[in-house]
Amino acid sequence: MAAVSVIQRTTTVVRFYHKLFAEWYAANYLSKCAGSMEHGALWLQKEFEKINPVDLQFVFRFACGLNRKASSRIIKYLKGMEGGQSFAILCFPEQVSEPDDEVAIVKDLLTGGVTIRSTDSRFLQRSTIQILDIAAKRDIPITSVCLNKSFKECEEDAIVLHSGLRLNQLLTVEKIHVKTEQVNKEPRILTEEDVTMIFRYGLRSENLKDLS
Repeated sequence: MAAVSVIQRTTTVVRFYHKLFAEWYAANYLSKCAGSMEHGALWLQKEFEKINPVDLQFVFRFACGLNRKASSRIIKYLKGMEGGQSFAILCFPEQVSEPDDEVAIVKDLLTGGVTIRSTDSRFLQRSTIQILDIAAKRDIPITSVCLNKSFKECEEDAIVLHSGLRLNQLLTVEKIHVKTEQVNKEPRILTEEDVTMIFRYGLRSENLKDLS
């Protein structure tokens, strides 16, 4: 009798309990649907009507890096939400897009101006600065920039934030507003040198209409 070898097969089931893994797979589904559907923006609004996108931050950020069409639709959807601009700005560095698409997204994100707060994460501040830099280099008008307690000092060609990040010259900015932080329960008073440097910084923009 011929010997018969028996091969035993075993199945291993692996479960990922970390939320990040689940968000990665969800992002693949989101990018596929938002990018392929003709009315991807409407699909987003319907599917996420009762969900706060901030609770699924990495889902949206991952999705923006997976699909070009999906990224522009997702960013536009987030920008249109109440208080969604900051989250849309966070997603911007992740997106993959053509140069023309990038310009359109930057214009949309700058509509109504931007605010850099002292309470913003360093990543959010960096993302906002990246958008402003693109606008300045591509001659896109910047309606307004508000520095809400984030201003530290002004150098010859850059504003330095308390986080250490630098806001380079914005030649297309129309309005700059600096709101100082409190020191001993009173608003910090800018020195004469600070004010002079801010004026010099702002006046390099031919579009500047308001500096406060």
